[in-house]
Amino acid sequence: MGIANFLTLQLTREVGLDLSTAAIISGASGLTGWIGQILWGSFSDVKGRKRSLGIILAGWILAAALCMFIHSAVLGWTILIFWGLFRNSPYPVAYALLIDSSPRAAASSMGLMIGLAVGIAGILVAPVSGWIIHSFGFTVHYLVIVAVLLMSSLPLWFIKETVTLKKA
Repeated sequence: MGIANFLTLQLTREVGLDLSTAAIISGASGLTGWIGQILWGSFSDVKGRKRSLGIILAGWILAAALCMFIHSAVLGWTILIFWGLFRNSPYPVAYALLIDSSPRAAASSMGLMIGLAVGIAGILVAPVSGWIIHSFGFTVHYLVIVAVLLMSSLPLWFIKETVTLKKA
């Protein structure tokens, strides 16, 4: 949300694009978002949820860091299409992890996860990101996002793998 909420502003103010072009480019990650969901969801069925979440998180970190370098429409398209491969990918993998972990309470677990993750993010991200951008600029904003993503990798170490991996 910290990336998506302010992309149009960044593209108009920092890159100098007109509003309609900036809005179109801001949606570029949606072009590949569905591919990432299918790709990483399928990968997690074979190679494990934990490994998939690690790769997705690494992709998010790289994409968020690259957003600091969006200084043209071409870079915007390129970086955001790359980000799309990871943007929505945690959802199917995390849902599968929840279903694997507690199949009898899958619906309530997913509802709780969605409510907490999206609800809290919606409440916190816009004002905090807006303040950071206003006070320190987009580069610091993306550095904060990268730092938060790096911190979120810590709990990944404690997640128990739910997919039985078969050795060849």
